[in-house]
Amino acid sequence: MGRKDLLPDAGSTPLTVRQALYRASRDYKGGQFALAHALGICPDDLCKRVSLNANRPLQPDLIEGIVAET
Repeated sequence: MGRKDLLPDAGSTPLTVRQALYRASRDYKGGQFALAHALGICPDDLCKRVSLNANRPLQPDLIEGIVAET
């Protein structure tokens, strides 16, 4: 069962870093759960960190991991 994508369709407005990571994690083959497994972190933690409403900090090594994996 898929979840609703919270970002609007692609347009001319550039995405913020958090929005780009959210989009990349959702577009990853297998979704956020598979990406979390590939990165070796808890899926719930990844979802909360890249959430658009998150208050959790994005650590540089997590950003690098997501970029490298996606």
